[in-house]
This record gives sequence, structure tokens and C-alpha cells, in this order.
Amino acid sequence: MSSEALRFLTGAPCAAVNHDSIDDEALYTMIKQADDRNYIICASAGKGSLSKEEYSSIGLISDHSYAVIQAKEISTSKGMEKLLQLRNPWGHLGNQALLK
Repeated sequence: MSSEALRFLTGAPCAAVNHDSIDDEALYTMIKQADDRNYIICASAGKGSLSKEEYSSIGLISDHSYAVIQAKEISTSKGMEKLLQLRNPWGHLGNQALLK
């Protein structure tokens, strides 16, 4: 788990949140508050209900962890959208994934 790696690397206290145990709005609020406080944030893609192909179709690699660069809410023609900017495990910036 990313939280274990962060604890070993930094010595700082870490928390892990299981997405299945919290609703999306509360999860985004937690991520946004952590981002506003400049915390190190990681997210993982895997062990969920999506297949490897479904992860790939949204630009993610299953069973990998990502650094969360920033959390933003933007106004679109469909209303407000919550975005996470991720740094992928291969070192490229800019993967954008909607929190849904």
C-alpha cells in the first residue's frame, strides 16, 4: 500500500482510506483538504470492480499507485466537475481522471 511506503520513507504519520467505505463526495472533500494543506497524497488503481481494460480506457494502469498532484473543481457546461491531476508510475505528468 502507498501509505505503508510513505510511512517508511518519511517517518510521518499516514492514513489509508478505502474508497468502498466512504461516499465520493466525502472522499473528494478529504482529498481536497489534504491538497490544500500540501500533504503528500497517493491513490491506487486496482483491486476494485473495474477490469484492466476499463482502467486503461480512462488512462490508468490497474494495480499501480499514483501521486495526486492537485485536486480541482471546475465549472463545465454540465455543471461542476471534480478533477484529480495524477502523476503516473512511469513519470509523466498530466493524467487527468474524474473522481466518479
